[in-house]
Amino acid sequence: MGGEAELAPPGRIAVISRDGVGVNERLHRAADVCLFERRGDAVRFVERRALAPPVGRVFRDYLSLAQAAAGCRTIVALGFNGEARRELEARGFRLHEARGAIERVIWSLPADSFGPPR
Repeated sequence: MGGEAELAPPGRIAVISRDGVGVNERLHRAADVCLFERRGDAVRFVERRALAPPVGRVFRDYLSLAQAAAGCRTIVALGFNGEARRELEARGFRLHEARGAIERVIWSLPADSFGPPR
């Protein structure tokens, strides 16, 4: 320790976004998940994880989505339907609906939104 402050582990958030810049996609239209990290006073893009294509018009492979969002406690999207809410909350995720710049949305989340699912 030696008087040095230890850095807290980064908090990861899964974001549903068409362009990786804004929260601008509803979950049922998602082709992938963007992971972002918040550490200290910085937010940074980590990676984009592809999702299996939907069978039909609506994405319903919640196991695949949960695997893509592994390591995140919160999933942020423009919107979630009732089935998505039930399935993902049962897997320990918090769901947050928002619109706008990803960095601004991430800063607006409560501190307990970060970390692995419970």
